[in-house]
Amino acid sequence: ENLQQTIIDHIEQTIKFTESSLNDVSDRINELKKQIYMLPVAERQLLQINRQFDLNNDIYTAWILSNGVIVTTDKYKCKININHTEQVLAGI
Repeated sequence: ENLQQTIIDHIEQTIKFTESSLNDVSDRINELKKQIYMLPVAERQLLQINRQFDLNNDIYTAWILSNGVIVTTDKYKCKININHTEQVLAGI
């Protein structure tokens, strides 16, 4: 019975600690939201655009890596090699 009470006490302490940590994280999130909403509209829009760009860039990069795409450029043309099939875009 002593072991059972020790386990119960430990579980209760773990729950309290977890709830406290969750409250700290929630407080931090709320503080960051306040800071974001204090930014001018243009800056908030820029942050959103940057997040969307980063996401699109990550998706595009993953697609390129998974499809074996190689892009090379020189002063007047861009060569794109997709699965060993080269395409040249002139005038870029």
